[in-house]
Amino acid sequence: MISGARRAKTPSLRQPRSAPEPPDRGGPVAAGLRLALSQGSLGMELGGVVRLGPLEVDDLAVRLDDLRFPLDLSGGVSRFRHRRGTLVQGAVAVDLTALARYLEPRLRGQLGAGRPVAVTLAVEPSALAVGLTSGGAALAFDVVLAPLEGDLRFLVEEARGLGLDGPAHVLAMRAVGVALKGWAERRGGAFVAREPLREIARHVLPDLGARAPSSRGVILSLEELAATRLRVVGRSSGAPPAPTSRAIRAIEAAELAAEADDAALAGDLEAARAAYLGALERAPKHLEIAMRLAALDQAAGDRAEAALATLADVSGAANAGLLGSLVLEAVGEPEAAYAAAARAAADETFGPLAGLAWLRAARLTEDPRARRDALDRALVRAPSLEAARWERLRARLASGDLRGALGDAQHVEAAVPASERFEACRRVAEELLRRGHLPEAQTWFERSLRQKPKSAAAVLGLARTLRDIGKAQRALDLFARAIELEESNPDRDRSPDLELARLLATYVDDRPAAIARVAQIPQDVAAAPEARLAEATWRAEIGDRTGASRAAARLRSLVESREATASREETRSLAAALRELAKLEEQLLDDPRAAERDLALAVRLEPSNREASRELRRIAGAAAASPPPAEPLPRAEPPRPAPPVIAPPAAETLAPTSEPEPIDDELLVDQLTERLRAAPSDRDNAARLAELLERLGRDMELLALVSGQYEESEGPDRAFFEAERDRVLRRLAETARREGRADEAALYESMVSRA
Repeated sequence: MISGARRAKTPSLRQPRSAPEPPDRGGPVAAGLRLALSQGSLGMELGGVVRLGPLEVDDLAVRLDDLRFPLDLSGGVSRFRHRRGTLVQGAVAVDLTALARYLEPRLRGQLGAGRPVAVTLAVEPSALAVGLTSGGAALAFDVVLAPLEGDLRFLVEEARGLGLDGPAHVLAMRAVGVALKGWAERRGGAFVAREPLREIARHVLPDLGARAPSSRGVILSLEELAATRLRVVGRSSGAPPAPTSRAIRAIEAAELAAEADDAALAGDLEAARAAYLGALERAPKHLEIAMRLAALDQAAGDRAEAALATLADVSGAANAGLLGSLVLEAVGEPEAAYAAAARAAADETFGPLAGLAWLRAARLTEDPRARRDALDRALVRAPSLEAARWERLRARLASGDLRGALGDAQHVEAAVPASERFEACRRVAEELLRRGHLPEAQTWFERSLRQKPKSAAAVLGLARTLRDIGKAQRALDLFARAIELEESNPDRDRSPDLELARLLATYVDDRPAAIARVAQIPQDVAAAPEARLAEATWRAEIGDRTGASRAAARLRSLVESREATASREETRSLAAALRELAKLEEQLLDDPRAAERDLALAVRLEPSNREASRELRRIAGAAAASPPPAEPLPRAEPPRPAPPVIAPPAAETLAPTSEPEPIDDELLVDQLTERLRAAPSDRDNAARLAELLERLGRDMELLALVSGQYEESEGPDRAFFEAERDRVLRRLAETARREGRADEAALYESMVSRA
């Protein structure tokens, strides 16, 4: 047996001894040795096949030198075990299917951190075709095999891929380096295995009881036995095989790009780019080097134009395969990118990558027929490509092909692991519901609930489906069930509460219960604008004008708080809610001034909305045409003196004064508000406005006023306005708690200052 020190010096093809190996990947099998004549001398050779991992050693012949004749052969092989011979012949066969299985655990994470990798290998003339897939990423490249006397060189070329996080050639070299680690050294983009037959003999013969042989003058050659089987043969006599033209080209490219490949593997992409440019100066229009340079620029993200110029100089981006498609899309040429992707997909030999290429082509075209054709081709080349299956399902639903879409759905359900089946069924159901196929959506939601009966998302989807079908009673129960399942989650989706409230208001005709339900929806969730609008509408319908006005004020406050950070879609949604609120306040609450404020805010959110602008002009025109008030607005100042600028006000609260009630309080509020915007430091005007808002019961606007004064004040004034703000917050909290809105009351109480 080989000692531990000896094993440390020689590369190992075995798995660690601590890890049990399956029978088809075990260490050397004791096939035994036998004596034989070798080139007129006595020698030893294998008596059978020895397996080293994925390798099958079917021939090893060792010549025993310095023997004196006559020889005593009665002891057989054991008599000559102690003699060191010379390796004169050897052969190693590689089953590529077994080799792929052997490499998969070693290549884990090469296409994404921690992700498993599936490996596919096939024999091509003078090369191995390698394909790696992991999730939505695929990488394909060729490894050119070039024997050089007793050495074997591995040269990486024609790397291409999709879904990668770096240049394809760099990832290919890393993968080959991991696969050959321990028994091949890298020089640039070439990997050289030094006398591989000698190393194999040093593993096999000591395990069979013989000494490791020396190796002098063994010449390697390759034999292709089948599409998935390759044989490396070594002999100590004969002329070396002539290198193929492809091997010569690959060797030249490796030498030209050695410095650049070293830098790229080290992660220094700037140095790699400079070195590739230098190589192109020495070898103008070299296709392989130009592709590597363009791939570096494309991966950088902001050098698409440079990559396009490089490709145009050699073959044109349209003829540069998937790399050309990526570059054309980056420079804003989607039609040309589609054509390049379709051409690359048609020419691609690696099925998973061809499937991803057809999927890319489908996503780049606007033509529905071309898109469906590309998706069909993607699934022909890669039937297990889940992303293409989902894309075709959606495309078939969009075109009305329900039967074909359901076929894809069944394929998806059958293909995914059992742990992912629930999510697959739920996604299918959501797609069917979105397209209005309600009975089928009901079936798929029920399938998903068979996997996870307590899934709130699936229960909610089924409730929406049944509601749209017309089964309101079952939908009510399911909405309540979805809320119950998520009740303990503080960050839960509150849309089920809103939808349950709508059913209570329409199907059960219980608006008070619906109001209580939506009033509990917090202000900071996505469903809050719809909840406030629904609350205002239902309160107005049952005659609660004061409550409706408060709900409207909460909606306006919510819109103003979200205005600065809202996305474009959310802005449109908020503007639409304000337009509906304006109709409510004008028609049910008879408050055109409030409707005018709503529309003004809607126009500010969405200036291009013509309908809101037209309604705002109509209401403003009607207000201007109305007769003036019978009496002038009072000009008398409140008897309570205004607070000084530095010292706190004399009164502890903004209590109402003895000023007579104005003729038009709403108009006066608007005037004082405009005056405050023009002169925020006018404390007298602020005091009058606060008094008026408190008398009208508009606590939300009063809170905004005193909060603004608090933020702008200093010293004693700040303490005064802080106390006023806390007083208003406590009153709001008491009102909310009295009306059953415990969450809102808690929010107000949390805003009160802590002494």
